[in-house]
Amino acid sequence: MTFNDWISEIKSSFRSIDTNGDGRLSIKEFKEAANKMGQNVTTKQVKEMFKLVDDNGMYGLVTVVHHDMVTGFTFPRG
Repeated sequence: MTFNDWISEIKSSFRSIDTNGDGRLSIKEFKEAANKMGQNVTTKQVKEMFKLVDDNGMYGLVTVVHHDMVTGFTFPRG
């Protein structure tokens, strides 16, 4: 996988979760997406995940850069 492929994959995944198209993921959007994928997470669990990646003071919202960290995407090596 090339760097551009990796970026495209992240952006595509992000857009599929960003149901209102505002360029940010809300706790509600992230929880709904996780539940659709069979991950029965609670609102409390999602809030905790968001807290881990909130470096811009926008608690409750995740940008595409944060999405990479929350979902566990890693930069492809090689």
